[in-house]
Amino acid sequence: MPPPYNVQVTITRGQARALINRLAREPGFRQQVEADPYGVLAANGIVVNRGALPARVSLPEPDAILEFLRVAEERVLPETASPLGLVALVIVVGAMPLLERGQPVLDGAG
Repeated sequence: MPPPYNVQVTITRGQARALINRLAREPGFRQQVEADPYGVLAANGIVVNRGALPARVSLPEPDAILEFLRVAEERVLPETASPLGLVALVIVVGAMPLLERGQPVLDGAG
Protein backbone atom coordinates (compact mmCIF):
# COMPACT_ATOMS: atom_id res chain seq x y z
CA MET A 1 0.00 0.00 0.00
CA PRO A 2 1.42 3.43 -0.92
CA PRO A 3 2.15 5.82 1.93
CA PRO A 4 -0.43 8.53 2.66
CA TYR A 5 0.18 11.97 1.25
CA ASN A 6 1.49 14.47 3.74
CA VAL A 7 1.77 17.80 1.98
CA GLN A 8 2.78 21.14 3.44
CA VAL A 9 2.24 24.14 1.18
CA THR A 10 3.83 27.42 2.26
CA ILE A 11 3.75 29.32 -1.00
CA THR A 12 1.86 32.41 -2.08
CA ARG A 13 -0.41 32.45 -5.10
CA GLY A 14 2.14 34.59 -6.97
CA GLN A 15 5.01 32.25 -6.11
CA ALA A 16 2.96 29.25 -7.23
CA ARG A 17 2.08 30.96 -10.53
CA ALA A 18 5.79 31.72 -11.07
CA LEU A 19 6.68 28.09 -10.30
CA ILE A 20 4.09 26.78 -12.74
CA ASN A 21 5.30 29.17 -15.43
CA ARG A 22 8.87 27.95 -14.88
CA LEU A 23 7.62 24.37 -15.30
CA ALA A 24 6.24 25.39 -18.68
CA ARG A 25 8.92 27.77 -19.93
CA GLU A 26 12.34 26.68 -18.61
CA PRO A 27 13.68 23.39 -20.01
CA GLY A 28 16.54 23.26 -17.49
CA PHE A 29 14.16 23.73 -14.57
CA ARG A 30 11.86 21.05 -15.99
CA GLN A 31 14.83 18.65 -16.03
CA GLN A 32 15.63 19.50 -12.40
CA VAL A 33 12.04 18.75 -11.36
CA GLU A 34 12.01 15.44 -13.20
CA ALA A 35 15.35 14.48 -11.61
CA ASP A 36 14.57 15.63 -8.04
CA PRO A 37 10.89 16.49 -7.57
CA TYR A 38 11.03 16.33 -3.76
CA GLY A 39 14.00 18.71 -3.55
CA VAL A 40 12.74 21.22 -6.09
CA LEU A 41 9.23 21.28 -4.66
CA ALA A 42 10.57 21.70 -1.11
CA ALA A 43 12.84 24.53 -2.24
CA ASN A 44 9.72 26.21 -3.62
CA GLY A 45 7.48 25.85 -0.57
CA ILE A 46 5.79 22.50 -1.26
CA VAL A 47 6.96 19.66 1.01
CA VAL A 48 5.73 16.15 0.20
CA ASN A 49 6.57 13.05 2.25
CA ARG A 50 9.04 10.61 0.68
CA GLY A 51 7.41 7.77 -1.21
CA ALA A 52 4.23 9.71 -1.98
CA LEU A 53 5.26 10.81 -5.47
CA PRO A 54 5.55 8.46 -8.44
CA ALA A 55 8.90 6.74 -8.86
CA ARG A 56 9.40 8.57 -12.16
CA VAL A 57 8.12 12.10 -12.75
CA SER A 58 7.48 13.15 -16.32
CA LEU A 59 6.06 16.64 -16.76
CA PRO A 60 3.30 17.36 -19.27
CA GLU A 61 4.09 19.37 -22.39
CA PRO A 62 4.60 23.11 -21.74
CA ASP A 63 1.44 24.16 -23.61
CA ALA A 64 -0.64 21.72 -21.57
CA ILE A 65 0.78 23.15 -18.33
CA LEU A 66 -0.08 26.71 -19.38
CA GLU A 67 -3.60 25.67 -20.39
CA PHE A 68 -4.07 23.84 -17.09
CA LEU A 69 -2.96 26.97 -15.22
CA ARG A 70 -5.38 29.11 -17.24
CA VAL A 71 -8.29 26.77 -16.50
CA ALA A 72 -7.35 26.50 -12.82
CA GLU A 73 -7.23 30.28 -12.42
CA GLU A 74 -10.38 31.01 -14.43
CA ARG A 75 -12.66 28.13 -13.49
CA VAL A 76 -11.36 26.23 -10.48
CA LEU A 77 -9.38 28.58 -8.23
CA PRO A 78 -10.37 32.21 -8.74
CA GLU A 79 -8.29 34.88 -6.99
CA THR A 80 -10.26 34.48 -3.76
CA ALA A 81 -9.76 30.69 -3.58
CA SER A 82 -6.94 28.57 -2.21
CA PRO A 83 -3.38 29.13 -3.41
CA LEU A 84 -2.10 27.62 -6.62
CA GLY A 85 0.57 25.63 -4.78
CA LEU A 86 -1.52 22.49 -5.02
CA VAL A 87 -1.92 23.05 -8.75
CA ALA A 88 1.88 22.88 -9.07
CA LEU A 89 1.87 19.63 -7.13
CA VAL A 90 -0.88 18.22 -9.36
CA ILE A 91 1.19 19.06 -12.45
CA VAL A 92 4.31 17.39 -11.06
CA VAL A 93 2.58 14.16 -10.03
CA GLY A 94 0.86 13.94 -13.40
CA ALA A 95 -2.70 14.10 -12.15
CA MET A 96 -3.72 16.93 -14.43
CA PRO A 97 -6.53 16.36 -16.94
CA LEU A 98 -5.89 13.67 -19.47
CA LEU A 99 -4.72 14.77 -22.86
CA GLU A 100 -6.41 13.36 -25.90
CA ARG A 101 -4.62 13.97 -29.18
CA GLY A 102 -2.92 16.98 -27.68
CA GLN A 103 -6.13 18.65 -26.48
CA PRO A 104 -6.86 18.98 -22.76
CA VAL A 105 -10.00 17.25 -21.58
CA LEU A 106 -11.24 19.88 -19.18
CA ASP A 107 -14.23 18.07 -17.74
CA GLY A 108 -12.09 15.36 -16.10
CA ALA A 109 -14.07 12.62 -17.83
CA GLY A 110 -11.02 11.73 -19.90
